[in-house]
Order: sequence, then C-alpha cells, then structure tokens
Amino acid sequence: RKELSGIRKLAKERAKKASLHNRKLRDCRVHLTDAKNSRSLESTLFITEGDSASGSITKSRDVNTQAVFSLRGKPLNTYGMTKKIVYENEEFNLLQAALNIEESMEDLRYNNIVIATDADVDGMHIRLLLITFFLQFFPEIIKEGHLYILQTPLFRVRN
Repeated sequence: RKELSGIRKLAKERAKKASLHNRKLRDCRVHLTDAKNSRSLESTLFITEGDSASGSITKSRDVNTQAVFSLRGKPLNTYGMTKKIVYENEEFNLLQAALNIEESMEDLRYNNIVIATDADVDGMHIRLLLITFFLQFFPEIIKEGHLYILQTPLFRVRN
C-alpha cells in the first residue's frame, strides 16, 4: 500500500508537470466541476487515435465545452495488470490527469468521455484497450454513463 501511494504521488507529479506542456490535450473552457456554469454537463473529452485523427475534431469542436486528447498509437493492454504498472505508463498517466481522476471520481473534469477511433481493425483494437482500462480501474465511469463510443464512418471509394 505504501509503495502504491509513492507511485501514485510520483505519477501525479509527472502528470502535473506534463499537463503544463501536454500537447496531447486541447482543453475546453467549461468543466464538469464548474458548478456555477450552466453548460458544465455538456463538457466532453474526445479521445482520438493520434494527432492527425484529432485534427478534424479539433477544428469542428465547440471550444467552450469540448476537449480533445490524442493517443500515441495503441495504448497498453491493462487486462490483469496492477495499478502500479498502469501508473508508470505515461499514456494512461496523462489521460488520468486530463480527466482528473487520479485520486477519486468526484473531481471528474468531463461529463462525457467519447472514444473516437477509426473504423478499422486498429481503431477497434484501441477502442477495446481503452474500454478494458476503464472497466478495470475506473468502472464508475461506465456505470454512471460517462463513457461513449463515436461510430466513425468507413468509406469505400470505387471507380
């Protein structure tokens, strides 16, 4: 338990340092914790597959209520892993910092978390890895109805 709290503290320090320079997160102005703002329930975080995939969402989003977090390829498969290993993973560390759920679910920054991956095999795999992460370590996000999946279209071009 002591070891886990030390790792948690280190992860939080890294995340705070990274959040100042976090190029992966394009934040919004209104968050779920802003009780005075009437639009706080509209706050949404889109988790995308990479910088190129987040480009179109970033351009078309509502900057007041919608944030975008870009993953770097496929995240770690957390099935059966301990919190210690997950806290040492930079990708999930930054995601937890963006959501503000390192300590508890009470400070969740976004009411809606949308997984927006491509409609291909890799996109489905990334989607599954993210759902596994949330199910294993933050099941309240799913139970309370905060997690959504964006069904992106798959186009076929014919001559």
